[in-house]
Amino acid sequence: MVPDSLREYLETIGQLDQPTQAFALMGYYLSTFTEIEMSLNELFGQLLRLDWPQQRIVTANMAFADKVHTVRALFRETALPAEYKREGDKLLARLVSDFAAERNKVAHGFIFGHGYINGGALIPTFRAKGKVDDDTFLMTIEDAILRLSDMMTASGHLLEMATNTKAKQADLEAVAAIEMQRIRM
Repeated sequence: MVPDSLREYLETIGQLDQPTQAFALMGYYLSTFTEIEMSLNELFGQLLRLDWPQQRIVTANMAFADKVHTVRALFRETALPAEYKREGDKLLARLVSDFAAERNKVAHGFIFGHGYINGGALIPTFRAKGKVDDDTFLMTIEDAILRLSDMMTASGHLLEMATNTKAKQADLEAVAAIEMQRIRM
């Protein structure tokens, strides 16, 4: 469900002239992605039992994908119900496969105003990692409403996971003890 306030805000952005509209839309998009990353950092800190300053220092020195991979490994070790952990793991996987991949297009592409009826932003992208990938990313106001709502929901779920993790923390000492036994064998 899309919050009315999000729809109203983005429709206001839709009234701006191009290219201001495209820049405002992509700025809002990148700010929303930052909310996801801040929520991920909170979950990271809870899983490793870090206080806020420690969490800020550790996560500031990690790439987004590395944070996700670390959180996925640690989240599996919590005392939370198996189904909850499976659903959380699916969300964490989407952070890299969907959200971060799209964010990289926005952050590293040249933003043009899209002057058609639905407005928005047009972002030509180019990659050459193993193969050439030349693409154009279009985000209309309607697309943004759905994408941003999805991102906000994901951010909320990450914060919920952080809260639940605090109550059912992973027994990292037991995990380490098992690993030490394996090494000695």
